[in-house]
Amino acid sequence: PKEDIKPISTTSNQILSDFTKNKEKALEKYEYKELTLEIDLTNAEIEELIVCVTDENNNETDVNTGLVGNIDILEFQ
Repeated sequence: PKEDIKPISTTSNQILSDFTKNKEKALEKYEYKELTLEIDLTNAEIEELIVCVTDENNNETDVNTGLVGNIDILEFQ
């Protein structure tokens, strides 16, 4: 039940290890837990992805679609 959700502190490596060792126990351990994802962008390789959009009148507009790159996940809390 949603009212039973509790925060848990762990790492992504620990979660993967738990599921690899014993899926059933891992499901019990992490079920109804609230995981907060923390992302460190310090060493991320990020670039802007810009595309050219042409409308019905052949007007071209460059659109920045956002950030594209590799992001390392440090830990789940």
